[in-house]
Amino acid sequence: MFFLVFAAAFLWINDWSISQTWSSVFGNEDPIAEVATEVPSLNAPEAPPLPPEFAENSSDYVEFLSTANEAGLGNYFSNTALQAMYQADVPIEYLDDLINAGYQDFSYPEVIGYYSGGVTIDYLDQLRDTEFLREFSYPAIISFYNSDVPMEYLSGLRQAGFIQTYSYPAIVSFYNSGVTNEYLNNLRQFGLAESFSYPAIVSFYNSGVSIEYLDQLNGYGYLSDFSYSAIVAFYNSGVTVEFLNQLNSNNLLEEMSYPDIISTFNADN
Repeated sequence: MFFLVFAAAFLWINDWSISQTWSSVFGNEDPIAEVATEVPSLNAPEAPPLPPEFAENSSDYVEFLSTANEAGLGNYFSNTALQAMYQADVPIEYLDDLINAGYQDFSYPEVIGYYSGGVTIDYLDQLRDTEFLREFSYPAIISFYNSDVPMEYLSGLRQAGFIQTYSYPAIVSFYNSGVTNEYLNNLRQFGLAESFSYPAIVSFYNSGVSIEYLDQLNGYGYLSDFSYSAIVAFYNSGVTVEFLNQLNSNNLLEEMSYPDIISTFNADN
């Protein structure tokens, strides 16, 4: 639910289409060959949703607004923001804690997102202390928190220069799959760090595909000819670059699917 709230608010504030918002938040991955990324549908309203039966003079809201003003929250949040946070069940105590911790500059979609995502003040403090709070969008922060991505992992990516290279879904996926900075560094040393989508990198890492094999494929221009699933299958089946060159020199490579290539290799060996 919290995702719909802050996603809707994100659309409303920026006057973006759903596709623009998706690209901005999740990054624009460029998978090789036939990689298909399933994008969840998002039916979001054009503004933060307000239940039609809501009335600003309802007793509960009036009490919430009165308590908020007594706590001085009206100095930091507009009535519109307070109304949206009231409807998202953000308690006065959470807002008060944010202000006391120095987070008075958060927009109300951020506040709603952090509260709905269970993000603690302590976690925000850790991000601020390491200056990650400025580097990541609030959807990224919520995702890191809920995926238990440690500060040490983020720090390692920053030191290696990968924070700006990969989207936050990529970072979460790398962490969950155990992809190390060393592996990413090796890809970069061979000029391959930006040649693959992050699902491809995770698949190569988990399948044990050697970077030397990827470099050989790249040297003959085969990386753009095959999907990462095909490359993993070739590697696991022992298909050599020399065999691909043999097929190519006989004008057979373009006519064969990757299962056909593997079958031909196995028959020939």
